[in-house]
Amino acid sequence: MKSHNNSTGRLLLTACSISFVCFLSSYMRIPIVPMYLLFGVGLSAFSTTLMSYVADVTPPEMLVQAYGWYTMALYGGMTLGPAAC
Repeated sequence: MKSHNNSTGRLLLTACSISFVCFLSSYMRIPIVPMYLLFGVGLSAFSTTLMSYVADVTPPEMLVQAYGWYTMALYGGMTLGPAAC
């Protein structure tokens, strides 16, 4: 079941990202609202699945450190990614 949620989240994130780029130059701003709703659903499905995946593959004595690395990588990417563009 976890891989299904992960695949669904990836699919929604990819579809919304591509459609956001396509509609970015559009004069019609109405399609952005449903895209953001789908993007939020995909992000919540994807991020929750990844946190449970980290818990599944990490030994219990290293779980706190693994969550720390995961969170640092996630927020580091969200900080440095837009700055690199």
